[in-house]
Amino acid sequence: MKGKGKLKARLLQRAVDDGGFPPHLYAIIIYKVMSRAQSMRFNQKQIGLILTAVKSLYLFIFVLAVAILLLSFMVDVERFMAGFLSFGLTALISGSVFFGLHKRKAWVIPTIVLLSVFGLIGGFFSFPETVVVLAGKWFGIIWAIFMLYFFTRKEVREYFGSKGIFVFS
Repeated sequence: MKGKGKLKARLLQRAVDDGGFPPHLYAIIIYKVMSRAQSMRFNQKQIGLILTAVKSLYLFIFVLAVAILLLSFMVDVERFMAGFLSFGLTALISGSVFFGLHKRKAWVIPTIVLLSVFGLIGGFFSFPETVVVLAGKWFGIIWAIFMLYFFTRKEVREYFGSKGIFVFS
């Protein structure tokens, strides 16, 4: 047992020193998380609770992006133009996803799956400089994996009225 603890400590220290874990460790972690999650099933109440949390997150991101856009416009128009594309796109995407989740639209499932994949790719190729950023990176990776898992489940697709074989309907 002591050897495993030392190995974990060395891996964490290596991640902080080198800016990330080796790519093969990401694959092992994802495989273990997904293999344990295969037995999970969701009922209507659980789906509703999880969707409430996801909708709240997307609404928060939308409000935050719009607030940053408005404040930057009021303070300095040049900064507004510089940040318009990134924060405007963030507001547009998060608002659209919130609307799709709220109205139970089938198109929101592939949208969230694609956003989760982009989040995973970004998480794998970012290089954190502090332990706090590393923790945020891991939270984002775990969140994206859960979103991929949750929104590809048959019962969740049925909840949204999606009739596709896998994700796309």
